[in-house]
Amino acid sequence: NSSEDRKTSHHTKQTDLIEQDRAGQYNSNMYVEAKEKKDTISFSLWDYGGQTVFYAMHHLFLTKLGMYVIVFNMREILENEADAINYLRFWINSISLHAPEAPCIFVGTFLDQVADTNNIGRNQILRKIHIILSEKLLQGNKYKQVVENDKENLSFFAVNNYHGVGVPYVRNMIERETRKQPYVSRQVSLKWMGCLDELFARVNQNNVSWLRLSVVADIAKSLGITSMAEVEEMLSMFHELGVLVHLTTTQSLRQIVTMKPQWLIDGICRVIRDPDLHPIKDNEVENAGLTKDLSKMYESGLASWDLLEFLLVRNDRGEFRDQTHFLLDLMKHMILLSDWKFNKEKLYLIPSLLKDRPRNQLHGDLSENENGRVYLQSASACIFDFSKKFLPVGIFQRVVCICVSFASTLHTRNDFEIVSGIESYEPILYNNWAKIWLGPEVAMCLQQENESEILLSCIYVAPGDANSSNNQQNYPVTCYNIVLSTLRKLNADLMGNGLEWEIFFETLNKHESSANIASSDRFPLEEAKNRQLLPWFVEIEEIDDEAANTGVNATGDNKITDKHMSSLQIEEFLREI
Repeated sequence: NSSEDRKTSHHTKQTDLIEQDRAGQYNSNMYVEAKEKKDTISFSLWDYGGQTVFYAMHHLFLTKLGMYVIVFNMREILENEADAINYLRFWINSISLHAPEAPCIFVGTFLDQVADTNNIGRNQILRKIHIILSEKLLQGNKYKQVVENDKENLSFFAVNNYHGVGVPYVRNMIERETRKQPYVSRQVSLKWMGCLDELFARVNQNNVSWLRLSVVADIAKSLGITSMAEVEEMLSMFHELGVLVHLTTTQSLRQIVTMKPQWLIDGICRVIRDPDLHPIKDNEVENAGLTKDLSKMYESGLASWDLLEFLLVRNDRGEFRDQTHFLLDLMKHMILLSDWKFNKEKLYLIPSLLKDRPRNQLHGDLSENENGRVYLQSASACIFDFSKKFLPVGIFQRVVCICVSFASTLHTRNDFEIVSGIESYEPILYNNWAKIWLGPEVAMCLQQENESEILLSCIYVAPGDANSSNNQQNYPVTCYNIVLSTLRKLNADLMGNGLEWEIFFETLNKHESSANIASSDRFPLEEAKNRQLLPWFVEIEEIDDEAANTGVNATGDNKITDKHMSSLQIEEFLREI
């Protein structure tokens, strides 16, 4: 034992000497600087674009370890209260979803234009805004992470940017609240800091913006970080601090470490952009022969490979030319785009670029004659209600994106071969409405009814149709399972399981009806099951009510016997995304 102890002691001393030597590579300035500035905090500032087209990317950059400042124009609160409150509600909901523990402060601007120099008038105006925010938005202690202005007994901080009035106090408050966060005083291994330096040196040396995880692991190993678990812990901390981006929801994303987050934003925004605010010069597109392609992308959300490649490398300084495939693959995994396999041309669907369908057309096209066949609309709709919290911008479009991807696999498997003219079964898509064919006998209709509800209904071939598979009773259940499984995936992969929804069924009073049910009645999931509300509830295994309503992954879904799709097929497909 004493011999083994000596070996262990010798090994420990040798390791310590190696660590001291390795630390010496970095401590010439780092130790001195750390000692001198041990009480200072360095901030990285992220300015989130206010354009709606960027909202779908919030899950990438709203990280848990941060301090959030929601800036609003106080004139808007006073002149256009409803819209201003809705805008602020969107932002605080987004932050509370992705960073529920991070402190957040509201800062109102244009103090000089909403209040005169008379302190009495100023205090009255600020008190009025405080009451509006408290009653219409904050509602007591609903958002516990919001930091109040204790000095003036307000729920926000008023500033005049032009003269700097109130700005020093806001800065002090940001620092004060940040210092309270446990991660600020966390001791970080010198090896981690050295590794971070080496990672940045590598990307700068090779003129790249990202590294493969295997490369990161090799660099970490050379600095004494031999455990892969420690490597991932290090990357997780740096990711949450906004130093780098390391997404781990899929194996493909896990293999990439983006060292320059701004590069990632710039790349994605070359494709996902507001054409009115960030137009592309017509002569550039015309010279590239892509005028029709660009028009098609902004009209229908469908982009050709040639156009995407052009957008990523135009005016390029080398940042994207060799990484086009990586960026597109990354956007696929973030469900910002998907393959479009409904014709011979190689196209990609970008759902955030879809246009809204006019409100007076939202309930059209639900029951019709198509492709020489008679189709019926389901007698009731399934409603996924997110009103207990909120429905983030981009969730509906991502549901559509995944459903279109699933439908495209059915096309490529020749599930449509019994009917000629496959093009007639292409999805019809808008930003707030979609009809997606899952076979020649059934289509799902998805609609974002309002800011908190997704509505699902079905079209399926009429009984007695010559080509019918006599399996219509399973179609609505199939559609239900697809949407429910998709929501669960999005919740787990992108939303940190922060989404919550309830499921209702609402009769549409169309071609079918259930006994003793009046039109436009809405029932919770359990009651709809008890009533055997058609066409969702037939002689099949029951839905797991709790899992369905909370979004928790479970195996108690309806069992599908449809020849095209099974629950297992759906889950296998979603795992591959």
